[in-house]
Amino acid sequence: MNVINGIKNYPNSLNHFEYKFISKEREVVSKNIMNLYREYKNKNVILLSRSSYFYKLLLEEKVTYYDLINRGNWGYHGSKKLEEKLKKEKDAVVLLQVSSFTRKDQTDTTAMDYVRKNCTKEKEIEDFEIYHCEWK
Repeated sequence: MNVINGIKNYPNSLNHFEYKFISKEREVVSKNIMNLYREYKNKNVILLSRSSYFYKLLLEEKVTYYDLINRGNWGYHGSKKLEEKLKKEKDAVVLLQVSSFTRKDQTDTTAMDYVRKNCTKEKEIEDFEIYHCEWK
């Protein structure tokens, strides 16, 4: 293990990103999120986060329509399209990253707001709220 800036965290233990410098804190948080995702593995899990793509790569999961939720990614009325797609999901568990609301980036939080208003919040773990969604 090498030492970078006095921190022994290179290479790290994150799948596919072993040789990218990632702080120990980020590594621990990433592992916690991966474990949270795996906890709901047998359900229809939707990860709504500005970092979904990164977590899906770590988990070796298929990247989906929900994994890069930046403004403009779905074209004209894209936020509404994403919301409509969510409504078609059956018995979904949504892992929603809370800090996505406070950051000034291009994450489209419209679908996240929709989940917060229309689904049942089960619990909070670290930076995530877990919702159960059943749309009719």
